[in-house]
Amino acid sequence: MKTYADAEKEFVSSLTKKDSIAILEMSQKCMDSLKAGNVEAALGMLYVIKAGEVVRLTDENKEDFKKHFCTFPVVDYHLEYFSFSTQGCNDLKYKIEFARKGADGSAPAMAFMFNPVKIDGTWYLCVKNRNQSSKEMLNPRESNSPAPGEVRLRE
Repeated sequence: MKTYADAEKEFVSSLTKKDSIAILEMSQKCMDSLKAGNVEAALGMLYVIKAGEVVRLTDENKEDFKKHFCTFPVVDYHLEYFSFSTQGCNDLKYKIEFARKGADGSAPAMAFMFNPVKIDGTWYLCVKNRNQSSKEMLNPRESNSPAPGEVRLRE
């Protein structure tokens, strides 16, 4: 049985500088669209993982995100970090400022995390949900736990 640690080592060792550049460019394009107020264009770039498959956002997902980004518009953003783990579970975290900086130089902000997924050599920019593993979890996955299954693309 392949362990999570084995799967992570195998996946990470297969990546190149081009992979890092690809996910950073994709996410920046999405964040720039959000910052410009073009929420529809940004949402058109996004996917979610459902039952082991990468799928486009549903209409319900889109409406939820539209409401979110109308309430908390992207005034500015900053990359916090990115981390590769497995084919279907990676972290790409941004800090989103949703109002202008105050007199003290700080701005109200929140985190937003993508889950870039690589399928057959192509990266898909998924939105990470609370149930998915991340490097920030309080109880991270054990190294000797079973490796996750491959994630597929549903066309």
